[in-house]
Amino acid sequence: FTASVELPHVDVRQVSNSMRTMITDANTQQMLPAGNSNTMIIVGFGDQVHGMVQALKNMDAAAALGAEGIQQASAVIRMMNGNAVQVADIMNRAYAKPEGSSSFNDPRFAADTRTNSILVTARSRDLGTLRVLIAALDIKKQ
Repeated sequence: FTASVELPHVDVRQVSNSMRTMITDANTQQMLPAGNSNTMIIVGFGDQVHGMVQALKNMDAAAALGAEGIQQASAVIRMMNGNAVQVADIMNRAYAKPEGSSSFNDPRFAADTRTNSILVTARSRDLGTLRVLIAALDIKKQ
């Protein structure tokens, strides 16, 4: 298979040089920058090409965000009135992506029933917004 990937936020020549070690068989796999564009050409077996394309897209997305945007942070948010399991489920459904398109930047929510708290893992710059959303869902049962 052959695929071309547009990577507007990275230098494709540097990326191709640094990722050459991922090419295990030069007879069946290739990764080439396409001229003076920001496009990378990937050649190989289907699953290999798919994996390389996903890795390149993740690199480009991280470069677009900048280093500060991709720093992960975690927080434990104790629920005062609501049910942590229900709120974590709501938040996970709200931030769910189509299967196969999730990334390391996607927020994740896990309930701790023992303390009625939610463990949140997300980009550090998004944590404040997620705290506000969870607080809005922390309502007393009627």
